[in-house]
Amino acid sequence: MNFRLSAIVLASALAASANPFSIPDGGSGFKLLKTLTTPRSQALSGAGAAQPGTDPGANPAIDSTDRMTLSAGWVQSYGQFQGSYQEADWILPDGSWSWIGRARYSGFGDIPGYDGYAQPTGTYSASSWSLEGGLSAPLPVLEGLRGGLLAGGGMDEVSDATSFGGWVSAGLNWAPASLPVAAGISVRNLGHGSISGNDPERLPTILQMGVSWKGQWGDWTVVPMADLLLVADADPTAPVGVEVRWNGAMLRTGFPVGQPEARPSFGFGYLGDSWGVDAGLGWHAALGFAPSGRLTFRF
Repeated sequence: MNFRLSAIVLASALAASANPFSIPDGGSGFKLLKTLTTPRSQALSGAGAAQPGTDPGANPAIDSTDRMTLSAGWVQSYGQFQGSYQEADWILPDGSWSWIGRARYSGFGDIPGYDGYAQPTGTYSASSWSLEGGLSAPLPVLEGLRGGLLAGGGMDEVSDATSFGGWVSAGLNWAPASLPVAAGISVRNLGHGSISGNDPERLPTILQMGVSWKGQWGDWTVVPMADLLLVADADPTAPVGVEVRWNGAMLRTGFPVGQPEARPSFGFGYLGDSWGVDAGLGWHAALGFAPSGRLTFRF
């Protein structure tokens, strides 16, 4: 991986976005880009910049793998909304490099609309999709350091307003084999959207950084992790999570500290030689529960 080229791409994206964390009233568009769309990320409440595994959601600097991996799954929206999120990932190993592909889609219907006087105007629908591609590779400047880069594009449609966008995401992950600690940082969704209605669409830029610790007791591994999450159109949160691993099986839980009315999230997973499965459950005091599932195949 050409680290210098990655730095140039990131610098160009930042220059193009004069202040990517400045979002006008009403929030950003392309909300799919800040949504937890895999059971693992949902179960950990978004934590995991230091422990991305093979899920690029929190950090595109994913671990290396020796097999081609294909995953597909869904996350149901909370009970107050009529919609869901779907995601498919594929990873192609190339020595210590990992080539990444990612596709996401969300669709919602029967959303109640209101005018400026809080009077109902009927219902409308919304949908969004994105496609991303990139790679993760070791960086020779430090033992255990990996870098990841994704470039993507997509479409956001709300009622009769449609916008297209393009963005880049990049991350670093440091996990030395000689130490039980790891650290990671990522900057995601740096880019622009086209005009939607009368205004240009802003993307939800994300800065995430985290640390983790790995404890080993026989066949059991316990990995607590803590992150700081800054999203352009939201208040800062500090997601924390724990993943317990045993012979391919995994139990997960998390909590987004600083998110109003949040409740703990839960999940489990299993990854064998040729296949894997994940499930998660998000919980919110006002919105209810949001289940999720995912299948993985390794070749």
